[in-house]
Formats: sequence, C-alpha cells, structure tokens
Amino acid sequence: MAQIARALKRQGKCFMSMFLLTPESVNGMQSKDSRTFPYPFQIPQCRVADRNEPESAVAYEEPFIRKLCAKHGLRIMEPITYGRWWQDAPNSQDFLWTVKE
Repeated sequence: MAQIARALKRQGKCFMSMFLLTPESVNGMQSKDSRTFPYPFQIPQCRVADRNEPESAVAYEEPFIRKLCAKHGLRIMEPITYGRWWQDAPNSQDFLWTVKE
C-alpha cells in the first residue's frame, strides 16, 4: 500500500483484486470444510493457501486492508465488489478501487 500511495498522484486511482476474509467468506469456508486458505500466516490478519509457498495465494481480513489503505492515504471507493471465491468460483476474487486523498 505504501508503494501504491507513493506512486499515485493526488486523486489518482488504483484498482485492486484480492481475497478478502469477511464474515461471509469465513463462514462459507467453515461451513463447507473448505481448504481454500487453511493456514494462518506470520501476521494474524491473513491466511495462506500453501504453507510452503505462501506468496502463491493470500487472503487478508477486510478490516486490516481498510486500516492499511487509510494509513497510506488511500480511500476505498465503496462499494467493494465481493467475489464468491470461497464457494464454487475459485477464480472470483474481491475487487476494490482506491483513490489517493
């Protein structure tokens, strides 16, 4: 986020795609015994799909991403478009736009 904020000019926009851990996605993963992001990682705000190759897929808690954006002067342009990656659409990530304040 720091690098994105540094590179954007004021009012510049950034489109992001990621996996967000929301109450709905976490409940969905638990209810179907999903193995999508089974491993907590070094920071408690994220989970990874593969312990041996953690950078292959990472899911972040939504409040963590919101705080990180705010910390670096990036405002999330609501609404976030939530994918259904935790259901039967494995390539359907969550999408959000940010704007540098």
